[in-house]
Order: sequence, then C-alpha cells, then structure tokens
Amino acid sequence: IMRNLFTALFISHGTPMLLGGDEWMRTQMGNNNAYSTWADNEWNWFRWGEWQNITARSRYRMHDFVRELIRLRKSRTDTLSPSAYGQGAPLAWRRADNQEMEGLDWSSQRHMMMHYYREAGFNGPEMAILINMESTDVLFSLPEGRDWTRLVDTQPWFDQSGGFFEENPTADPYLSHNITLDDPANLGQTYTVKPFTIVILEERL
Repeated sequence: IMRNLFTALFISHGTPMLLGGDEWMRTQMGNNNAYSTWADNEWNWFRWGEWQNITARSRYRMHDFVRELIRLRKSRTDTLSPSAYGQGAPLAWRRADNQEMEGLDWSSQRHMMMHYYREAGFNGPEMAILINMESTDVLFSLPEGRDWTRLVDTQPWFDQSGGFFEENPTADPYLSHNITLDDPANLGQTYTVKPFTIVILEERL
C-alpha cells in the first residue's frame, strides 16, 4: 500500500511533498498527537538513523524505492510535470483491454492511464500506468506499435524473502527491486498486474 501511495504521489502533477521519515516508514506507534504534553517520548522522537539498522532491510528497500521514484520524477520533468500551469500532458483513461472508458467502466477498480507524449509533441517517450485495485490478477492489453519496458511494479512479491529474493538469491537485499530505471525489462503486448498494484510502463525509443 505504501508503494502505491508513493507512486501515485510522484506521477501526479504538482509538487510532491513528503513528511520526513515517510521514505523509511517512520512510525509514531499510533500516536497521532505528538504535540501533547505527554508525547515527549521515544514514540514521537525523530529517531535519526533508525532505518539504517542493518537488520531493517525492508526500511532500506523503501528508502531506495522512494529515492528512485524521485529520480524518475526528476528525469522525466517534461512529461510528468509540465512547466506551464494548466498545461497538462495529454492522456487518456482506458480499460484493461485497451478500449475507451465509458459508462460503468468508471466504477471498476482496473484502469490504464495512457500518456500520449510523443503524439502531442512532448520530448519524452510515451508512458502507460496500469492500476489494479481489485483482489485478483488483471491482464492488461498494451497499446500496440510500441516496445514497452517496465519501470515500476509495486506488488509485494518483489519485497518478500520467499518471492523475488528466493528466485534471485544473489540480489542486493538493501535495494528495491520494485523499480528499475537503468535497465528496465522488455515486455510483450500484455502485462498481468497483481492485486492492489500500480505498474508504470515506458515506451523504449
């Protein structure tokens, strides 16, 4: 869920804003009133360096994930953050089968947000954002005529010791494998999105 929220934040127009510590899953142990007279305790202190505990691999991975999202946003400023106010990037909402949304389609929890940058004269490659907030897998048909690569996939499998790390025992456990910007995986014309997951795809030019 946290990766979904971070991903939605960094692909939105406007200025992404984080509360310090969110990037490594800082917690106040359920205390929502840190200004209370009785709140001056370790639950509410900003515990600098806590996430760097060598055993806190999940915190390292979340920190790395957010850092890479920031790099994604900064490297694609022209497409994700138009410089002129109100000049939004051209996009279209589509169904999982790549058809136009209509009627009751808007009530579903499965959508594709297609950014037509190249067709509108933007510099960057086109981008497809696949959103599945349903409890089962959803197969998305991708727009044709493009070679798609995967930049982000928020599914928990990449963060589980019995998932990605079991199949890739030599992978660095302190880096997030939910996001790959430097050498993204090539895809076919369909992509299965796991439950409660957001996927960011980019056209390879």
